[in-house]
Amino acid sequence: MSLMLLEHALDTCAVHLKACNARNSEIEAYLTRYLLVLAVAVFEEEFERLISDRAMQAGDPPVASFVTSATHQLLRHTKISDLKGFLGRFGPACQDAFDRGISSGKARVAFDAIVQSRHEVAHRGGSSTQMTFDDLRHHIADSRDILHAFAAALPPPPIKP
Repeated sequence: MSLMLLEHALDTCAVHLKACNARNSEIEAYLTRYLLVLAVAVFEEEFERLISDRAMQAGDPPVASFVTSATHQLLRHTKISDLKGFLGRFGPACQDAFDRGISSGKARVAFDAIVQSRHEVAHRGGSSTQMTFDDLRHHIADSRDILHAFAAALPPPPIKP
């Protein structure tokens, strides 16, 4: 999965909702719930890809394989606090860099809203989720900064002699 897949799914659903005059309907709620699950899955894969790509830059394939595998086990939740904790395993400087990268708060609020709503869908059937399709689109757009901040917070690759 990729961000392009997520964008395609959002565009397809938007066209469908408009063509069927299904805004503010049960259909919109069901599509939004599905897209919440998809969005979190895509973001999780992107975080794992960023870590894997960085591990490969170390030039040690067995270590890169281990880091990729361990990331999948360690990064099980993707709330901002979980991402900060994960980056803290690379040292406090990485955690601080991530904090600075999302200091505006807009991305933080949007991303946590997506993760929390996805949690409600997955564990409570979604009936308490109030996020609309348009809310989700805006939150996804705002949340892209989380990926950029996460990537920028990773330690730089080693300098090879």
